Amino acid sequence: MVDPAVLLSQMEEQIIQAKQEASARKDILEKMEKWMSACEEEGWLEDYNKVWLSTNSWEDFVMLNIL
Repeated sequence: MVDPAVLLSQMEEQIIQAKQEASARKDILEKMEKWMSACEEEGWLEDYNKVWLSTNSWEDFVMLNIL
């Protein structure tokens, strides 16, 4: 026969462990989302710069940086 107090204690330990694992997974997912967002923004900026450089002359670029 299983002691109910022992069973309850084991269940509580498993619940605590499951909550800790869920929290760790949530942290990882949040970091991944931030990383993916940063990669997307970096790609957008690279594309923007390619378009900007292809439509503007080097002289315009130099003049903008002087002003």
